[in-house]
Amino acid sequence: MTATGVIDEDAVEVPASPLIALARREAGRMLGHPSYLAALGIVAIVIGQWVATSPELRRPAALIYVVLEFGITFAYAPTTIIAANRVARSTQRDGLRDQMRSAPVNLRRRTLALCAGVTIGPTALALVGAVAALTLSPHADVATGSGMASDIVGRGVAALVQLPILTWSAGMLGILIARWLPYPGALPVSLILVYQICAYDTEPLVWFKPWHDWYIASTGGTGELAVAQDAWHALYLLGLGSLACIGGVWRTPGPKKPLVVVGTVLLVVTVVAGIAQLP
Repeated sequence: MTATGVIDEDAVEVPASPLIALARREAGRMLGHPSYLAALGIVAIVIGQWVATSPELRRPAALIYVVLEFGITFAYAPTTIIAANRVARSTQRDGLRDQMRSAPVNLRRRTLALCAGVTIGPTALALVGAVAALTLSPHADVATGSGMASDIVGRGVAALVQLPILTWSAGMLGILIARWLPYPGALPVSLILVYQICAYDTEPLVWFKPWHDWYIASTGGTGELAVAQDAWHALYLLGLGSLACIGGVWRTPGPKKPLVVVGTVLLVVTVVAGIAQLP
């Protein structure tokens, strides 16, 4: 063997750890899930109706801003529940569970890889959208129109940071459902339940919705909130997502005590943030 051959042979790239490699794979599978195409269609229909009744939305900056804020909040993030759940459930269907037992990554690590996949996949894309929305925010105000398209206000960092946090938390919920309810029909039933919970507009329950009082079904209002409220709500959302992550990992074999300690701290932080966000 020549010296060059030895060098070439030794230069083979060392593969990443199974956890990191799996996280990247799961992120790609989530982003490629066909449910996002349906979400894109919903956004196109809704925004198209708004543009038809609000000429100011025809300005590129305002239009792109509204597509990002509305699209991520009410289409992309909820769809991430479905994408993450379907990817998490894929190894439990078609008789793959027994095959996966011999894999180098156990169920707990696979669950952690799924959580990491949500972070580097759907959440990272939502973060890009949030940065773009923040850039366009000063040019996004819309004072005309009707319904949910009226009085749209370009928002600041404390509000728009909730877009990736909401997406991440949605992905964690999808994984939680997959681990605790691995049954046919469990996902649609869970989504209906979540929708029913979010449908309440009474005080103070309205403030505990995944999103703020940005859009109220009864009034179509989009009034701007105080920065402190937005910041507390962002922390509240992050706490909910973290608790869902802990809940999904809890369902897997492995030590439970660290999860109890971390979960207790997260629960306290979430409760405090939830109360602090109230007007």
